[in-house]
Amino acid sequence: MGYAKMFTNEFRAKAAMANLGRQKGYTLVGCDQRGVNAFFVREDELKNRFTLKRVSELYRPPLYGEGLAGHPKDVKAMRVV
Repeated sequence: MGYAKMFTNEFRAKAAMANLGRQKGYTLVGCDQRGVNAFFVREDELKNRFTLKRVSELYRPPLYGEGLAGHPKDVKAMRVV
């Protein structure tokens, strides 16, 4: 899978999560630097505590590989603990 296609798929997944969060009363407020975790806050708790941004501004592509503390590119390569 090429980088552009992977970026598109990953971004669409994060956008879908943001939409689902909105339906449930939550707002996406950030993503970690590794592109693994997304953070949501209940809308009634926002109270100007966060600068709201578009999903495209919050998106971080996933980092893969040894030594990066990210997920391996291939799920089959994951160690089961």
